[in-house]
Amino acid sequence: MFLWAIRPSKFDFKEVIVQYGELGEMGISLNTIEDLVVRAANQVNGVKEVKPRIKISQDSTSIILNVIILPDNNIPELMQNLQQTVNKYILETAGLKVSDVKIHIKSIYGSKTRRVE
Repeated sequence: MFLWAIRPSKFDFKEVIVQYGELGEMGISLNTIEDLVVRAANQVNGVKEVKPRIKISQDSTSIILNVIILPDNNIPELMQNLQQTVNKYILETAGLKVSDVKIHIKSIYGSKTRRVE
């Protein structure tokens, strides 16, 4: 049986997800989870840049993504694909079940308004 928790750690991380197994304790820093989220998000076509935040409570793990996307994409489809890809990747690589992936499209790359003088 595995149990995930956040607590101050003996490891060199400020915050850590700790998994207790039969042979002892294992830890994954939140920075590592964020790195995995970025790796997963960059696999989705149409994503230019992503900045993740991880929120973990006793009952759930939430991932919040601030995203810059490339132009000419179906935004609802891109967001759904991004949610599914990140959720699956974190489960497969870290063994962490994600309760929700919230996405905030920060901007579309290259679409800054230009002034005419």
